Amino acid sequence: MSFLRYSLLFILSFNAWSAGFSSNECVMSNLQTSVTHEGKFFGLIKNDLKIEKDQCRIKITYHKILETLWDIDICREPIHMKVTSKASQSVYKRENDCHGDKSDYCHYLKDLLSVIQDHGLIFAKGDREDIKSPHGQTYCVYRLLKLYLEEGRLFSKYKPNGNIFRDRSSSNKPHKTKIKDISKHNFEEKAKELTQPKAQSDSKIESAGDQFDPMLRNAKPMIEEESETEEDDSGLRF
Repeated sequence: MSFLRYSLLFILSFNAWSAGFSSNECVMSNLQTSVTHEGKFFGLIKNDLKIEKDQCRIKITYHKILETLWDIDICREPIHMKVTSKASQSVYKRENDCHGDKSDYCHYLKDLLSVIQDHGLIFAKGDREDIKSPHGQTYCVYRLLKLYLEEGRLFSKYKPNGNIFRDRSSSNKPHKTKIKDISKHNFEEKAKELTQPKAQSDSKIESAGDQFDPMLRNAKPMIEEESETEEDDSGLRF
């Protein structure tokens, strides 16, 4: 019974592992897929999305009423994209982050990511982890374009490309446990600094008191002797 249970777990784990794809497989893949779904006006207007990828070269074609083509090479500097719209091609180069930027580059980047999300990732069939399915291929291309165009990350066919499934913002979060350890250490050091000077000052006061104590004892009889001599002197005078 236990053998069958472990065999079933192994088969399920192997299937889950084999269905996923690595970052390098996504970068080096050659794929072509298309997604079509009905649009407005009772489905009379179709939304057609076509994705073509030849390793670093990616082409996204979206056709609704008019056709727009994005042509991007994720292994080429500077970070840029070629956009063909209304039978005219333009080149847009990345200069800054698009947070609050209203440049033409950011405008066409926003349109591109929205098209892939709304007409690709939502309607594509298959599983995201399967690069042979339309959904997996769309997701692979979406991750590459987002990193290249939005974050300015350059890819290579000859060098390791790192993890494409992790965003730059998520990798810069501070480690909370380290901050707690540091604050605790600082608190202990501060406590030592506050207690040590107090102990030293107390010892100095005690030692000073020991030194002055015999002097005070000797001073008392001296005062008494002086008073007696004054009385004698006063008696002789009278």
